[in-house]
Amino acid sequence: LKILMDKFQMIAEKHHLELIIVGVADSSGIAVNDNSYQYHELVKLKAKGDHVNKLRGYLHGISTEIIVDHVDAQLLIEGSPVNLETGNPGLQVMRTALIKGWSVVTANKAPLVLAFNELHMLAQKHSGKLAYSAMVCGGLPVISVSKKTHLN
Repeated sequence: LKILMDKFQMIAEKHHLELIIVGVADSSGIAVNDNSYQYHELVKLKAKGDHVNKLRGYLHGISTEIIVDHVDAQLLIEGSPVNLETGNPGLQVMRTALIKGWSVVTANKAPLVLAFNELHMLAQKHSGKLAYSAMVCGGLPVISVSKKTHLN
């Protein structure tokens, strides 16, 4: 989020794209705000060690894997922890987003290891795009991929 906040103007100018956050998820669940969350409010929340269950729009008891069923969006930026056994929650949320025709950007290696061909097939079939980059600093791939891939 800090990187996206710092690069907001560059992304807007170079790609004619404004990333508006309407849903967020963490280990506490999901929060949805159709009017958007501000980058700085989310950075401040996480810096304090708080979770999305403190945000307005928190949906009690809703699994992080079905966040895409609760937001109207075009892009999923997926950065859940790597789970090489099942790939979830990342794999399931990526599948659902791609089936809905969203584009997906991820730094999560597990869904790619477990379902690389399937995810690409879903993206192609439903007119979405799948972009990925996996490196040590999880937030950087979003910026790296946005420089290489126009996700509109």
